[in-house]
Amino acid sequence: METILEEPNIKIQKSEVYNFLSICLEGDIDYSAFKFAYDHMLDFAVRENVHRLILDHTKLGKSSLRTKSWFAAVMIPKIFAKLGFKLQVAIMVPPTKYIDSKTKILISQFKNISKNVKIAPFEHVEEAYDWFSNIKITEKTESSEK
Repeated sequence: METILEEPNIKIQKSEVYNFLSICLEGDIDYSAFKFAYDHMLDFAVRENVHRLILDHTKLGKSSLRTKSWFAAVMIPKIFAKLGFKLQVAIMVPPTKYIDSKTKILISQFKNISKNVKIAPFEHVEEAYDWFSNIKITEKTESSEK
């Protein structure tokens, strides 16, 4: 994996094999660092035409209401606006027997914009790799809608 950005508490990597970007956030991250990380990831995804994302917030500490609101109201719609609706998003979750409410909310925020987004939670990154390699990205074209 190629490291795109590595800062304290932030790591963005790209996999050449599965053509995805991974963002891992750790510890307490303030609004400006959170925004910087996601903007940087999105700019790279647009430039490199990457439509597969792994979002890993499993080690994320406290984040402000402003940060959470910005992510839901600005960043998620911006991801769709810049990358289109042919997204595959893997949400990393801690190994447990259930999916917590934060993860359910995050998934629903993506699904509220497009029911066609491929999004799923995973406990292990290898499961996300397998999912990426087995799922087809389909995007409606104007001709298929007519």
